[in-house]
Amino acid sequence: MLHKLIKEETQNLHSALEKLMYVEEIMNGELDYEQYKRMLAINYLIAAEYEPQLLKYLNARIALRLEMHKRIKLAALVRDLREVDIDPDDLKKETSFKPDKEHALGCLYVLEGATLGGNVIVKKLKDNKHLAPYQLRFYYYQVYGEQLISYWKQFCEVLNEQPEHHYPKIIEGANFMYSAFIDLSLSDNSITAAK
Repeated sequence: MLHKLIKEETQNLHSALEKLMYVEEIMNGELDYEQYKRMLAINYLIAAEYEPQLLKYLNARIALRLEMHKRIKLAALVRDLREVDIDPDDLKKETSFKPDKEHALGCLYVLEGATLGGNVIVKKLKDNKHLAPYQLRFYYYQVYGEQLISYWKQFCEVLNEQPEHHYPKIIEGANFMYSAFIDLSLSDNSITAAK
């Protein structure tokens, strides 16, 4: 199964990104408001840069089958940013990776996996004592609502149907998307409004 192979092949980058995106702090309830704002800004910048590119490069038949118009997360991130008084237009976009047609499904694997993980994250965020006073709605972390599991299963089904000779490029796309997140997370000057 390709989705399992991608998980194995990207494990190191996935672990590195979890550290940069405060997963430990989220899970132990110690994430603070500024860290939450930074997480939102990073996710917004990735979505703003790559969602349009992936829509452009993804095979039209696959995009239709995945109902890609329902998988766009940018609007939810904008709502979350406005809740924490960040104007999305104030965030600098300095990303360098440009996916190509062969990378699109691998890139999407990372974005869809993050959405799946949002189901666990949002429960911890709702219980977080540092965030409770702000009465946040966490639009991004529950963007698929009741459809979360069915969307993930649908994505994995499409992914796993890809021919084996496409595997290297799809895995490369996943690694590139993780790297884009990591590079942005490490960059102080690309998320100016979140500080």
